[in-house]
Amino acid sequence: MKKILISILMILANASYAQDTTRITYSEEGDTLVKQHFIDRYENVFMTKIPTRHIFKVDYLSSEGKGTGLNLAYEYKFLRAFSLEAGVFVQTSSDANGLTVDTFKDRFYLQSLWFNAKARWYFNMNKRMKTGLSANNFSGSYLALSMEESIHAHASWIYSYGGLHKLNLQYGFQSRFLNKGHVDFSVGISRLTYRRPTMLRGINNFTINTQVMLGLAFGDWKNTSTAPICDALVCDEQIKDQWKVNFPDIRIGLKGQSVKAGVAYERKIGKSPFSASLEWSGMLYNSVQTTMSYNSLPTSSISSDYNITEISMSTGLQFRYYFLQKRKILKGKDGANFSGPYVGLRGNYSFYYDNGGANFNKLSTSKDRWRTGITGGYQQRILKKFFINADLTRWEGSIDTGNGSRNWFLTIGLGFTF
Repeated sequence: MKKILISILMILANASYAQDTTRITYSEEGDTLVKQHFIDRYENVFMTKIPTRHIFKVDYLSSEGKGTGLNLAYEYKFLRAFSLEAGVFVQTSSDANGLTVDTFKDRFYLQSLWFNAKARWYFNMNKRMKTGLSANNFSGSYLALSMEESIHAHASWIYSYGGLHKLNLQYGFQSRFLNKGHVDFSVGISRLTYRRPTMLRGINNFTINTQVMLGLAFGDWKNTSTAPICDALVCDEQIKDQWKVNFPDIRIGLKGQSVKAGVAYERKIGKSPFSASLEWSGMLYNSVQTTMSYNSLPTSSISSDYNITEISMSTGLQFRYYFLQKRKILKGKDGANFSGPYVGLRGNYSFYYDNGGANFNKLSTSKDRWRTGITGGYQQRILKKFFINADLTRWEGSIDTGNGSRNWFLTIGLGFTF
């Protein structure tokens, strides 16, 4: 028995001695593939580190304060934080509903033509340059003082008052967008005057306005490709839905006020490149117009107020097909999102109410309208925070009179997304 126990102990001892004595240690090393920071993407989108002293801009402008049209301007940086600008605004419509087919009839229909001069102060430019966040260019926040002069007007009554002047004080943000794009949005105080006395006197001259301009820019810079475009635009993100809020269009004065706003909710249909979008927009307009009739003496006149109030609300449904999305996903250049060219169908219901008249003779009317249309355009999400959308729509539908309405509308919008 003792021999058996001794034999077992010897075998266990030999097995224990033969075990592997190699030590294994663990350590962690930092990843060498660092994700791109937001500030890097911001620089690549808005070109904040590209020096620029000359810039020529061709912008689409649509606002309640200035109407719709094209703005052409040249800006020159004579100091790091200061620039001078001269330009021409070609107004094709007095409202902010976009360009229509009538714009291009009769040798390009012209509502009015304005000359403008502007001085800008980029108040953060020196600080940003010292900290390495920006080069000497036109991208950044600014304060501006501008003057506008009407040099042509389609409406003859404007020249019966001798023409129009505008003086503006603005706070805004201007920037290049990639190599050739340009964006400028601002809020400011404007003073509108005529050469001859009218109802716009004293404090009635002033209004507060918002304004957005989108377009192309050309200047003394070289095209850059410091980063792939998808690294800047985050076009590989995967999203199923999004809310969109348009940049507000506001004009507020003692003699007139108007506010336009728009919200949309867009959602993908399954995993396809199709989406459905529910849209809502509203507009409130109020104006007190004072008409003046002169007696034989030029210093005596009789005035009467004419008040107009308009309210409109619109809701619509739009179906979009992002026709290049699948091909871009296969090439690794896009994700399942809402960026890219599209075609689609849309329907819209609008309700209008207006109440207007002089003194006690006021009339109220209301009307509604159904419209359907085909549309095509391009939408781009930027840095997961903003969006730009441009679309061309042909509408067909009924008006309150029962007549058919067909027209093409070009609209360009900028807003926030979440």
